[in-house]
Amino acid sequence: MSLIAAMKQPLQPIAKLSSTTDISLHRDRLFGPLNTINQRSLITVEALAGFGKTTLIEQWLQQHDSAEQTIIRLKLMPWLNSESELTEFIAECLSVNPAHYKHLPALIKAAHQQASDPLWVIDEMGALPALLQSKLVETIIGLEGKMLVINRSAVSFKGLSRLTAHNQVARINAVELAFTRQETEDYLQQRQINLTRKQLNQLEDAYRGWPIAIKLFADHYLPLNKTQRSNAIQDYPTLLTHYIIDEYLQLSDDHLLDQAAIGLLTDKQDSLEPIGAVYRARNGTEQFHPAIIHAANEHLAATDSKRLQSIKNNAVKQYLKKESYIDALALLCSNQQWKKAASIINDIGFQFIQAGNGNALYKFIQRFPDNFVGSNPYLLYFSALCQFELHRDDLQTPTALLEKAETLLLQTSDSEDEALLKEIYLLKARLVRLLSGEQAADNITYFAVKKAATSKFTLGAATDLGRAMESYCRGDLAVTETALEESIRHGKQENFQLAVVLGISKLAYVLLRTGRSTEALNRRQAVMEWVLNKETQIFPKAYLQNGALVPLFIESNDIASAKAGLEILQAFSRDDDADPQQQLLICVFEALIYRAEARYDEFDRALEQASGLVIEETDNWNWYFTSIAALRAETAIEQGNSLSAAYWAEKQAASLCQRTDFRSEAQRLILARIWVEQEYFSKAEPILLSITAAAIKRGDVQHEVWAYLISAIASYKQDQLKASKQLFDLAINKACLANFQQLFLSQGAILLAVFDNWQQAQLKKTGTVALQQFAKHIYSALERKYPSERQQTVTALLDPLSERELEVLNLIAQGLRNKAIAELLGLAPATIKAHLYNSYSKLDVGSRTEAIAKARSLRLID
Repeated sequence: MSLIAAMKQPLQPIAKLSSTTDISLHRDRLFGPLNTINQRSLITVEALAGFGKTTLIEQWLQQHDSAEQTIIRLKLMPWLNSESELTEFIAECLSVNPAHYKHLPALIKAAHQQASDPLWVIDEMGALPALLQSKLVETIIGLEGKMLVINRSAVSFKGLSRLTAHNQVARINAVELAFTRQETEDYLQQRQINLTRKQLNQLEDAYRGWPIAIKLFADHYLPLNKTQRSNAIQDYPTLLTHYIIDEYLQLSDDHLLDQAAIGLLTDKQDSLEPIGAVYRARNGTEQFHPAIIHAANEHLAATDSKRLQSIKNNAVKQYLKKESYIDALALLCSNQQWKKAASIINDIGFQFIQAGNGNALYKFIQRFPDNFVGSNPYLLYFSALCQFELHRDDLQTPTALLEKAETLLLQTSDSEDEALLKEIYLLKARLVRLLSGEQAADNITYFAVKKAATSKFTLGAATDLGRAMESYCRGDLAVTETALEESIRHGKQENFQLAVVLGISKLAYVLLRTGRSTEALNRRQAVMEWVLNKETQIFPKAYLQNGALVPLFIESNDIASAKAGLEILQAFSRDDDADPQQQLLICVFEALIYRAEARYDEFDRALEQASGLVIEETDNWNWYFTSIAALRAETAIEQGNSLSAAYWAEKQAASLCQRTDFRSEAQRLILARIWVEQEYFSKAEPILLSITAAAIKRGDVQHEVWAYLISAIASYKQDQLKASKQLFDLAINKACLANFQQLFLSQGAILLAVFDNWQQAQLKKTGTVALQQFAKHIYSALERKYPSERQQTVTALLDPLSERELEVLNLIAQGLRNKAIAELLGLAPATIKAHLYNSYSKLDVGSRTEAIAKARSLRLID
């Protein structure tokens, strides 16, 4: 078969070896670096592949009558790279020190004494520095030995021509093993590959006519598109590596590969040479095949575990010295050295994630035992952070991990952990924003920790405030209360007034929400005495006494005190250059005060100012627009502007109905109130039932009362007067204990009718003195808010109600139906119906419920 004909044959990997004879044909040691063999053939990579100029070495040996001569093969692999930590590690495992090359002359002399007139075959001599090449040749020639130099790159040293002429040195070099330029062109034409002259020059420079490389290039080149082909010539290292490793090693029998690897370790002479055990990686460094690494570890683990451990420890030190953290972690994890690995993660975890290596870090943490991770707050935090960044669809898992990390840190008093604890709270803030269903919810955890950092809080007060606010965002009022008490206690111990003032202000509000208004005021007064007794105060006395109580004053409808407190807040914010959040709260408080006074134009202006602050602020404040819009919609109902409220409800209904979280409850209650106004009772009922149950479970009296009030209005509008009485009775009894008044005053004029329906039958029966006073106060406030000039009087009716129409309305208000009224008055049911429709027309209403409410508001009926 001609050379060109041979090149047309498909490239076949080495056949699987199955007999001792086959093994002996390929018996050759790859490492040593010196090996003495007594065999006729030296098998090259080309010979194993069955392609190319493969017989030259054997022919040369026959021509020079060297068949029976002892052959010492010195294979100088270019993997001896002192910069490769992996190479150093495996070289240690294999007892091959890369630095041994400088001792080659001594090794050659020792080997020469054991052989009779040997033939030295030097493979890859170009891997040595020029000076060492000359020394090696001089040593062998000085021993009167003969050399065969096999090399694919030019080898030139002093006296080479003279030695060749005296038959002391023979060379098989690139020219003899390689294709000529014409052979390369002929082969490529056979494969229908037409390269330009420039590309052929590049190919020759890259592959030096190596037959296998050219064959692999052709196989690789043909399927590529035009753009990919322009870079194909540069793919040489990858092509060769893939062929030798993927094709040869993977197609060899596993037991033969194992035999070869163990042979390398144990100096057995019958091991198979694992071609490609060392190969050049894409980054240009030389590495061992994983099978060899595995065999080296297995061998040392079984024979010398102490030495293996020493090698690994040294390798880790080298990795860390060169900041190769991934390699260090991989080695430590494979050796189950969890403490050292965790220490590295603690030190470089943030740096790793910032560099975009979060996925790699997470994989390492997953290799740790669960009980080890569970006892290490740093690993818990980094695991939570990586999961949050990589798997945004699961937020519960990282939240649970952060809770555990926080608990572990709070059990220690190590100041070095303060930075980690703050990072935990910042991440928890981000999770709460997402878990609450809002893209950027106002999470007070962030601001508490931020203030802690700028105010030089010690760990205790900052920790408790952050934990309290995070719990509040979840609606866990019991945990919030406990954490706020702890923040006050720690703040006193640490003598930080800001922690104490923030803690008691939030605690008073939580106590109010849970129906303990008196306790809230008393607790606050006791704590503020501690602050006021300090020689130096960071807050003005007026701020401490009244400014911080504005939310409580508004809810209890003490508008005079609320306005005085607001003036103090405004003055304090000007003097203290308040941050945007404080300014926003002041605008909202101002709007609520205007609403309580029915000054709706000023209310709108205050909310416009609040919206302007949100627009200016870029720190994830967009969600405030939703809250401000909900407050506008609620106020529209209060004003009787159901059209404006309905517009908001239509836009928000779809998203709000899918939510069940604490943070959206206020908006869902407003939506239910609007639907009740529109008489969409079936839509409002599920929301009200759900929120009532949730509020009762967490002890949230404020939302419980709010839900009862809306439910009472709904029942009243459906003529379910008994149910309305019962629901209103629940609401007003609980509200009395907490002094909730604004909840009643913001429900609109309809509440007067609901109130009348309740107080006539209920108050006289079961009302305590406190309840009677509270009810009287609420009713008077409702009458002031919806005065007679905003209502039609009897004389204002264009067509006053007749005596019979008033009589029918009174009986309907008592709960009688048309048929019963007809029997009682001795009239036909159709006549009663006619009187009722006449009343609708005169009162300008459309239902029995509205007719009763309107008649009562005009004092036409009791």
